[in-house]
Amino acid sequence: MIPRSYASDGNRKWLLFAREAANELIFTVILQQDSAVMGQTHVDADGLEKHSEELGLEIDAHAFRKLLLRALEQHSCVDVEIETENGVVKEFFLALTYEFGPSISRKGYFQLPIVAHDVPQCLVDLLSSIHAEAPQPILSEQQKAHVEATRKVAAAAESKASGKNLSANFKSTQETNDHAAELQSSRNEATLTMNPMILKRRHMPAGTMRRRGSKGAKLVKK
Repeated sequence: MIPRSYASDGNRKWLLFAREAANELIFTVILQQDSAVMGQTHVDADGLEKHSEELGLEIDAHAFRKLLLRALEQHSCVDVEIETENGVVKEFFLALTYEFGPSISRKGYFQLPIVAHDVPQCLVDLLSSIHAEAPQPILSEQQKAHVEATRKVAAAAESKASGKNLSANFKSTQETNDHAAELQSSRNEATLTMNPMILKRRHMPAGTMRRRGSKGAKLVKK
């Protein structure tokens, strides 16, 4: 599960973080007031089974886990309820609404006991900044090298594909030109065959006429 965070929309300002570690889910809530209060709980497989039974669901653990994660993906299905006594926060409850259809849903609760009072403001600010903009994952040198190698392979493949396309286009253009030249040559040959006098005219310079030789005088003997 990808770590998720949620913030309240009401007057009471709280932040909720949901994350997965080993074989359990961890829910952490912090109430922002004059003195910040933090609550947290760990939910393992047994806790999920108990929660499912409280909802009255008869489904296997894997199917219920998928249902729970789907609820966590929707902010409208996530809420935090706060139990106070004489203005003092005593307990937090994570309320999840499970939707089974357009008009069928059930609400389940996870209890988050108080784990810290007077939480330092610097920690509250840090959690607020994490919620506002989740940090990018830090890659190891090996992971960075793998990402760079993958990028180079992709770039080389793209360049090779572009080269093939260019070669194919050039070949196609050359074949088209050759075909056009052959077609033109065929047309010329056909024209010459149909008009043989064109060749004769081409051997005779323009404006030139054959001159007849003059007949000589005939002598008559007396």
